[in-house]
Amino acid sequence: MKKVLLFLVIILLSGCKKYTCPEGYELNGKDCYIDVEEESFYKKICDNEYTLDNDICKKEIIGEVTTKETCPSGYKKDDHICVLVSTKKATKKTWCEKGTLKSGACYTFSTTNATSSGSYCPSGYMSDGSRCYKKVKSKPSTDSYGTPKCPAGQTLEFGSCIKKVYTDKVTNYVCYSGTLKGTKCEVSTWVGMPKVEYSCPKGYDVIGEKCSKTDVKNTTINYNCEKGYSLKDNKCIKTTTQKPKEVLSCNNGLELKEEKCIGKKSIKAQVEQ
Repeated sequence: MKKVLLFLVIILLSGCKKYTCPEGYELNGKDCYIDVEEESFYKKICDNEYTLDNDICKKEIIGEVTTKETCPSGYKKDDHICVLVSTKKATKKTWCEKGTLKSGACYTFSTTNATSSGSYCPSGYMSDGSRCYKKVKSKPSTDSYGTPKCPAGQTLEFGSCIKKVYTDKVTNYVCYSGTLKGTKCEVSTWVGMPKVEYSCPKGYDVIGEKCSKTDVKNTTINYNCEKGYSLKDNKCIKTTTQKPKEVLSCNNGLELKEEKCIGKKSIKAQVEQ
C-alpha cells in the first residue's frame, strides 16, 4: 500500500510544471502575451468581382460567342462537313465478244467469188473485138519536098500521126450478195451489239459515262464576338477597369483604432527547470 501511494505522489509531482515568460509578457496558460501597437498602412482594395492587377482593379465580363462554319473554296457545306465532288469524262472502251466492230455493231465476214457479167474498155479506150485501143496523136515530120511523114506503124490522119495503143478489156464483176472487193464478194453478218466499258483514273468512281471523286473535309468553325469583346480561348471577354480604393489596414491579428494597429502578440511560454 505504501508503494502505491509513493508512486502516485511521484506522478503528481512530475505533472506540475511551472511556465515562465520573457520580461514584458503576461502568462496565460502555456502562452505569453504582450500588448503591441504598430503603424497602420494604406492597402489598395477592389470592389466585389474585381481583382487587383498591377494597381488596377479588373473584371472580366463573359459575352455570347457566335459561331459560323465555313468550307474551303469550291467545297459545299453538308451538315457539319465540307464536300467537293469532282467529275470528268470516263474513258470509253468498246469491243465485240464475237466478230469485228464496224459502224457501231459487231459483224462476222465471209467471202465468195464475184460473178463475171461481161467486159468493158477502160475510159478513153474503144473496143476492137476482144481488145481495146485508143488513138495517140503526134506531129508528123516532113521530107525534102515538104511532104508529111509518120513513123512506121502509124498512119497520117488529118495532118497528124496516129498510133493505136492497145490494152485488154476489163472484166466486169458483180455481187448478188455482199460488197464487191476486187474479184471477191464480202458478206457481213450482224452478230450483236458491242460491249461498252467505262474506266476512270485511280481515286475516281465510275458513274454512268463519267468519273466522280468526292473529297470530304471538316468544316472550319469561326468564333465571333460582339463589338467591344475579344476572343480568348473560344470565349468572348470584355475587361472593365477601375481605380482601387486605398484604406487603412493592419497586419493579421491587429485591430485598427484611431489610425493605429493595436492588439496582442503571443509566443509559447518556457518551462522552468
